[in-house]
Amino acid sequence: MSSFEYLKELFTTSPDADVQRRADDENAIIMRYMTFVFAIAELIAVAIFLFMGNGHYNSNYSVKQAAIGFLINFWYCIIVRFVRLFRRNRTYRKILNAIYFVALIIWSILISVYHYKIGMQANIFYLVMVGISCIVTLPPTFATVLILFSFQGFYWLAYLYDGAENIMAVNFFSLAFMCVTGSVMRYKIKVRSLTQMIELERINAVLGKEAREDKITGLRNRFGLTDDCEKLVGHEICILMIDIDHFKKFNDTYGHIVGDRVLIDIANALKEAFSPGLGYRFGGDELMVILKDLSEAEVLYKIDLFKKKIDEIDISEIGHNVTCSVGYAFGHVDNTEDFIKVNRRADNKLYESKKLRPEWDEKES
Repeated sequence: MSSFEYLKELFTTSPDADVQRRADDENAIIMRYMTFVFAIAELIAVAIFLFMGNGHYNSNYSVKQAAIGFLINFWYCIIVRFVRLFRRNRTYRKILNAIYFVALIIWSILISVYHYKIGMQANIFYLVMVGISCIVTLPPTFATVLILFSFQGFYWLAYLYDGAENIMAVNFFSLAFMCVTGSVMRYKIKVRSLTQMIELERINAVLGKEAREDKITGLRNRFGLTDDCEKLVGHEICILMIDIDHFKKFNDTYGHIVGDRVLIDIANALKEAFSPGLGYRFGGDELMVILKDLSEAEVLYKIDLFKKKIDEIDISEIGHNVTCSVGYAFGHVDNTEDFIKVNRRADNKLYESKKLRPEWDEKES
């Protein structure tokens, strides 16, 4: 990639929307703290200049310049804190930030030009420009225009005064170039960092899902159940334990591929019948459903619906009907021990139900 193509990509390519959103949110936090600290510093300066003077030049001017700096930062803090439009809407917040930067730069230029005229250093202007370049993340085009116009504006005012004879132009505009470079590189590094962070979060989310989800059925597994237990605290729950009748026989007789199809079809029936309940593959042929805040009549209706959907399962390779045994129990959950007790009762009910399951007919195999 040539230098021109690199610069073109840098200044014209917009980052991913999620990256931009995170960069904006980070800027909002930085701006909130930065303007607060700046406001406090200028307020202290007002007090010092008002009561002690500055020992170098007009104290009244010092008070005014510090007061204006305080007001610029104070009003930014107030607007961002209390005006919902700017707090919630990123577009309006960007506009407010742009206005703030322009106001702060104009303030720093006017003060520094005054300092220049009385033979002092333009430290405030330099401090503001370096701060904007290094602390906040600005889009390259906006940062470049803002910084270069600011340096050009300061130089032009100094030139009108005395031909800018006390400014070494090469060093002055080299600093401008360094500020632009620093701002652009900060933007590039921040975008790369946020992009990598988002990708890492996505990978972790995928790995977390795979670790907590059964690959065959798509149901949650025991790790997922452990995570979900917190959602059950404070609720009246019903735990249903479901066992696929003669599942080992299906595997031994028709093969594991057909056995997996039986699992998948039953899991799909479970999802449809018990939605929005939480479904889990608890063991090899054991499934679990957790329902919250339902009456026994509602649970029985869902069990009946589940059994009807099981009856509709049609797998051409098998000559046996697919059936399931179901046991359920109710209980209020305040902690893990409560959950274990309800689960144990549901398991006992399942054991009783399995005694009534239909026998496996070897002739149908």
